[in-house]
Amino acid sequence: DDLKNHYYRSGHPDLVSLHHDLYYGLKNKPFWVIEQQPGQVNWAPTNPLPAKNAVSLWTWQALAHGAEVVSYFRWRAANGAQELMHAGLNLHDGTPDRASSTAQEVSSTLQTLPETAHNYPKSDVALLFDYESLWATQLQPHAEGWNYWMLQLSYYEALRGLGLNVHLVHPRDDLSPYQLVCAPALHLVDDSLATHLHDFVSAGGTLVMGPRSGAKTLNNTVHAPAPGPLASLMGVQIHHVDALRPGLQESIHMNGQDFIYSTWADILTPDGAEVIATFNTDAYESAAAICQQSVGAGTCVTVGAWLEADTLREVLLPYLAEVTTIRLPDGVRITQRGGHTYLYNYNPHEVSLTDINLPGALDTIGKHEIVMLPNSNHPQEHHPDVPATTSA
Repeated sequence: DDLKNHYYRSGHPDLVSLHHDLYYGLKNKPFWVIEQQPGQVNWAPTNPLPAKNAVSLWTWQALAHGAEVVSYFRWRAANGAQELMHAGLNLHDGTPDRASSTAQEVSSTLQTLPETAHNYPKSDVALLFDYESLWATQLQPHAEGWNYWMLQLSYYEALRGLGLNVHLVHPRDDLSPYQLVCAPALHLVDDSLATHLHDFVSAGGTLVMGPRSGAKTLNNTVHAPAPGPLASLMGVQIHHVDALRPGLQESIHMNGQDFIYSTWADILTPDGAEVIATFNTDAYESAAAICQQSVGAGTCVTVGAWLEADTLREVLLPYLAEVTTIRLPDGVRITQRGGHTYLYNYNPHEVSLTDINLPGALDTIGKHEIVMLPNSNHPQEHHPDVPATTSA
């Protein structure tokens, strides 16, 4: 509830971006946002008025993550029927609402950008998303709090909080462009997929496997023992798992510190892998929680516990040494597309940026502000709706 209340008028900084990246990754082509809300909606349990700059923030968020079209729904607020409380670009009487000027300003700015500004953002990291694994774990969640989407979001949030573009790709796609690939809950695995992942790691990649990886065959029957054909890659066996009640938290011990986990734990038995973290939980005290194994020129990391994004960030950072990362303040995100860096603040307050090395050396970013910066030493570009130093 505290998190929802904090982002009450702007939305969570990663939830919609994850979906944008997922839909681009379905075909590796630009997508269309068919119904971008231009203000208040009518269909949620509670329908708050968005922040003044939220529609601009959402529009540029979609465009920066690969949208080809952002279409606002609706043109004018309806005067009757069930959607009369849904905002439009224009009010019920046809006069412009505040999102009308946003749409015009975004359109004007887009016309000033070179064609290269619309190239899809490159990335050194990828997140593997598999709908069949999603469905299989939904059929047998085993823990009340299990949610494939939320586990994906934890990894996505950890990477985005380090200032990284993140590609969402299918597990069988070409992984060679990436240095780090995360596979939360890659539940259904066969020999060919295991070989595909093994080849990526052997060639020098780093693969991070999350909870429930390699548990089942493609027919949703168990691998005995898990992780089945991934065993030689991960260097572990998994004979037991733990499902935690909602609200219950336990901890792991890593690098001299304790970190919480919740919802799920794969209790790892090392079979060649090095132990990086152990569980503190009484039921399986000192069992391995995180392991790593060198395979060829690369590394496979197995994370058995469902970790919060902040903890995942600490786990992933050592494997990102060759990637430029920026520790962003909570609620602040960066997307790089074409020749620009898009900087967003989803917080309802101004945020200091003095500790972040950004082009243009911004000191602060205002509440719900979107800023467009060039990826060079050239002066900041000023646009009507994305000014470099004032609120959008």
